[in-house]
Amino acid sequence: MKDAGEKPTPIEASRKLSDAIRDVKNAFADRDDVVVDMREAHRMRLDLLAAELAPVFAEVPT
Repeated sequence: MKDAGEKPTPIEASRKLSDAIRDVKNAFADRDDVVVDMREAHRMRLDLLAAELAPVFAEVPT
């Protein structure tokens, strides 16, 4: 613990702001990556379902 007479080391406000902005941008990028992965997985499931149902649709009279 610091003594009462010691002053904390100041951190530049612009540096703190730039760090916060970078952290937010990284968080948004990570979230966007997850959304893209979820969409790709959903699309893949639909493609698999379509492949499984293709023979059924082929038997339906037109």
